[in-house]
Amino acid sequence: MLGSMGLDVVQISYCVSIVSISQMILVPLFGVLSDVISARKTLIIYCVVGAANMFLFSLTSQMGLIGGMIIAFFYNAGMVNLYFGAVVATPLFGVNKSATITGWCNASVSVAAMIAPVFAAGLYGATGSFVLPLAIAGCCFTVVVILAAIGMSSKARKHLEAADKPYKEAEAIAEAVAA
Repeated sequence: MLGSMGLDVVQISYCVSIVSISQMILVPLFGVLSDVISARKTLIIYCVVGAANMFLFSLTSQMGLIGGMIIAFFYNAGMVNLYFGAVVATPLFGVNKSATITGWCNASVSVAAMIAPVFAAGLYGATGSFVLPLAIAGCCFTVVVILAAIGMSSKARKHLEAADKPYKEAEAIAEAVAA
């Protein structure tokens, strides 16, 4: 993708390094913002930034190295799996279940990470541009924004607690029997 922007190998390596630098900044910032304004709002903000980064590729791709650096920096904003477990899953599902849910979330991201490049390459081959694959990625981020807005609401939390109540009761009985 960055090569299609006219960047050479050295410039692409700068952009790859910026992905790690942004991760060092954006992941801890997610935690801080979650504590200050709520995990739900922070997740929505990050996913909106991730979507905007994908949708704006047609503009940033015309900016050479600076555009590549912008794309690379904000790439991590949409990588929800980097901070999903600790900040999102634990408050929603509790300590006992969040590790499993986080594992499945990361496994899902891995599957998508295997499929997306092949899909993007096919679309690039058909169109000669990464604009369409990144627009599709932007649409995916938009879906995540909607799911986060719905799934992390207080109403959804109440439904999760109600659905989890029989399991918590059974777990308490099993622990009492084991003791």
